[in-house]
Amino acid sequence: MSTSADGRFINVGAAVDLPGAWILDNQTLTPGGRVFTGPAPAACVSNNAPFSECQAALGRLDLRQLVTYQPAGRYWVFQWYEAGIFLVLAGALCGCCAWLIRRRAP
Repeated sequence: MSTSADGRFINVGAAVDLPGAWILDNQTLTPGGRVFTGPAPAACVSNNAPFSECQAALGRLDLRQLVTYQPAGRYWVFQWYEAGIFLVLAGALCGCCAWLIRRRAP
């Protein structure tokens, strides 16, 4: 959790424990489904307030965390898709080069 210098905005998020996963997005949402940016609760801005008070104030906001990720088990699937795409592009480039060379040959 971090707050801006003026205390108006707050970044809240819990650590994501997904070993090997490709984390695409990690957002903290309000009950209405909007991204939470603040304002920061007074307990989180005050330097004298204990961290537990800040946690309690954030708990009353009913925030939830939305994590978009690809599991580690899909790694090789993505690698094969990418290899296939590059092979198709390389084949198309070879075909275009061969066509241009034959066209310009006397």
